[in-house]
Amino acid sequence: MGIQFIWQENYTVGNEELDSQHRYLFELGNRIQTAQPSEARTFVMSLYKYTRVHFAREEQHMQALGFPDSEAHRLEHERLLSHLNDLAQGFQPDRMNDLVVFFNNWLVNHVLNDDRRYFDFARSLVR
Repeated sequence: MGIQFIWQENYTVGNEELDSQHRYLFELGNRIQTAQPSEARTFVMSLYKYTRVHFAREEQHMQALGFPDSEAHRLEHERLLSHLNDLAQGFQPDRMNDLVVFFNNWLVNHVLNDDRRYFDFARSLVR
């Protein structure tokens, strides 16, 4: 197994739905590393659908809070979805490693870094 993703309470944004979705992404990050090649295509398609819904909801929440970097964050979501779509198109089980690397980088770089600024902003509003 590669990276072990462990949810920490300081990752919360204070929105139960979004926090639940982020926890689920962490679960997916752990599951993808042990997925069988025969499960890969289904996994990719499910991940793409889930991610689109999650990003749309997160963007609505950022807008409602008045997060100042919401447009840049939305553009990053578009880039991630585009990359995931590229991986999903004609996905073959032998590309499973590409998917694992992409998803791990996404969780580490996007959720733990980019989303972190959003998490901190959301929490600052409730103090």
